[in-house]
Amino acid sequence: MIKLVFIDIDGTLFSHRTRSVPDSAVKAIRELEDKGIRCITCTGRCLQEMKDLHLENIPFSGHVSLTGQLCFDGDYNLIYSNPIHDDDLAKLAVLLEKKTIPVIMYDWESYYVNMVNQDLIDGQNDISTPIPPVRKYNGEKIYQFSMYGQREFAVKWLCGLEHTKISLWNRYAVDVISRDGGKVTGMKAMLKHFGVTKDEIMAIGDSHNDREMLQYAAVSVCMGNGDEETKKMADYVTDDIDDDGLHKALVHYGLLG
Repeated sequence: MIKLVFIDIDGTLFSHRTRSVPDSAVKAIRELEDKGIRCITCTGRCLQEMKDLHLENIPFSGHVSLTGQLCFDGDYNLIYSNPIHDDDLAKLAVLLEKKTIPVIMYDWESYYVNMVNQDLIDGQNDISTPIPPVRKYNGEKIYQFSMYGQREFAVKWLCGLEHTKISLWNRYAVDVISRDGGKVTGMKAMLKHFGVTKDEIMAIGDSHNDREMLQYAAVSVCMGNGDEETKKMADYVTDDIDDDGLHKALVHYGLLG
């Protein structure tokens, strides 16, 4: 029996064509929660970005944010955290000062950037998210950072960071998290918190950074608008996000009538 449903945000819950969450998806999540089936966001976004998308009124039981680096319950109490290693942040601080490439930094609940260029503007517009404030890194704990544009430069430079790995999700940027992190790491923390086993979870996603999540879950669903490789990894491919794909997947598996 499915007790937890992990739901990606971009392209799965939130449509960037309509810049909104389909009404059918909101209704589906409310119905699942009413039935005692807990719904958990599983995303690369931070809490502030979720607020920017006006998701705070959807009754989620928890959040796996920043690609598993920070996890919260439905009341935003911390369950798990995994900051970037201090040695890697020291190296990153040097790059930030040079302002060679835009880097968005994600701390406890908000985000900021070291510089703004067209790559950043285009990338943020692509995900319906405002440009974060520009400010200096002051040595605080960082849980994820995103490098925009010049992907070859970013990948080459990141080879010098011993404790991190790349998570791909957007044509404009690469996300960087702890080497031992990832959506599955966050999912495991949520399973422990709620006392649920791996055999009792469903995961729904659409893109490259959801593949690990889909492979881990007992039941996996890819959205109809997802990429072809991700579809191959899923147990079931539902309809497009804008054709009520999320709701239809839950009906298909008997979680909703």
